[in-house]
Amino acid sequence: MKKMKSKPASDREPVRCFTGLTSLAPSPGRFFFHKTHLPELNSIASQDMPSTGTPASFRASPSDGLVNLYQSLEPVRARYPKLRWLPPSDLHITLRFFGNIHGELLSRAGQALLALQSCKCLTLTFDSYVLLPSARKPRVLALTCTNRNQNETIQFLKKQYSTHTGGTDSTNEHFLPHLTIARFAPNNLPGTHLSLPLPLELEVNAVALYQAPQPGPLPKEAAPQPKYQPLGIVYLKRT
Repeated sequence: MKKMKSKPASDREPVRCFTGLTSLAPSPGRFFFHKTHLPELNSIASQDMPSTGTPASFRASPSDGLVNLYQSLEPVRARYPKLRWLPPSDLHITLRFFGNIHGELLSRAGQALLALQSCKCLTLTFDSYVLLPSARKPRVLALTCTNRNQNETIQFLKKQYSTHTGGTDSTNEHFLPHLTIARFAPNNLPGTHLSLPLPLELEVNAVALYQAPQPGPLPKEAAPQPKYQPLGIVYLKRT
């Protein structure tokens, strides 16, 4: 039986990608790359995670801390059932959104994750919330940190990642670190004054390159099903 060769990077279909910080359960290794979309990096991951067989068998799961944060928001979800609440596995702090990419840029997006593996885990305190992209035309409900040091650390990780990825990241100047917890259609606006169980703490211990589905209309009812697939994951260093 012949072994099928992977397509050259330039011949693969584009995938809609972004990179984000998250909190994951412990894994057998320090990093993971998807064997189909990032085969050039998959060989590195195979050496780092021998106990899992092939990297494709590895499934990252949310940490207990992330699950606890999600459960703390249950009363809010009950009050606003029409919002599209993100499940724990989709919760993240975006560092860079790429859109549809393939070939060399997709490989660089995965390779750049490795540049962050020497960075330390950080604990974030979410003590505020924001409606994005603006309070006048909101589509997203997100948690934010008012702690300056925590935000500066996230900014540092974002710039480090962008530097190793290459290209221009136009969001650097006006970037607001945030954890999106829900999305909604204009007619499901939850109001500008929400009662959330803040502050909430979360240890961020990983950065991931995610594949996202193509944009489309929001469902009429909440559907907390995971929609982001990790193509690459690097675990941050514990102190």
